[in-house]
Amino acid sequence: MPSSKTKMVALKDVKQEHIQRLLENYPEELRGNLQIDPDKLKLLAAHLEDNRSYGLKSRLPLNCKGEECPFARICIYQRSGIAPVGFGCPEEMIVIDQLVPALIKELSVDVENPIELDMIAEFIDAELQEMRAQKTLALDGQIIDGVAAVDQRTGTAITEPKESPSLSVKERAQRRKAQLRKDFMATREIRARYKVQDKDDESQRQAALKKRMEDAYKQKSEEIPFEEVERSAEDK
Repeated sequence: MPSSKTKMVALKDVKQEHIQRLLENYPEELRGNLQIDPDKLKLLAAHLEDNRSYGLKSRLPLNCKGEECPFARICIYQRSGIAPVGFGCPEEMIVIDQLVPALIKELSVDVENPIELDMIAEFIDAELQEMRAQKTLALDGQIIDGVAAVDQRTGTAITEPKESPSLSVKERAQRRKAQLRKDFMATREIRARYKVQDKDDESQRQAALKKRMEDAYKQKSEEIPFEEVERSAEDK
């Protein structure tokens, strides 16, 4: 909550392009009345800036729940007393920061192509799913106690050792990443093939045009009467 002394900022007066684009998506009758605390404005601006650069950090990371997070026991931010409760998981944010430029470079992603950007989002989502599954395995182990049956007389659950579901999650995420890599490679091959074809077609067009010009010039020269050639030579 802003203090009574905090001077609120009218969004219509903020000149940043992404803030103005945000206002364009509000009902016109509300745009002039929207006000925000200056500190909250910084958060909003950061969020909108992330949306301009694929928006992955606002939709893929887990929301930090502090000590209620299932990974709290191994979270360095929680253990250090700086867990950003209510915001995105810093560890997953860092993974996104590292992966996005690396994938764009490695896979030659066309950043103007929304389909390829969506594939990047899918790849990173799979990476985060695998990371969470691995954390669960680190905490609980690969073999867990699973409910095999329930004693109908006492209501007591009868357990038996079984494989952790996180193993399946991890394997599915790995397969998904492998498939996305193949899809990207196929896209690269198709694009490269068409680029070569375009260059070849252009070369062929240029060669054909040059030949037509040469043929036309030759034909024009052949059409000049011999007498005119002789007369021209004598004039010289």
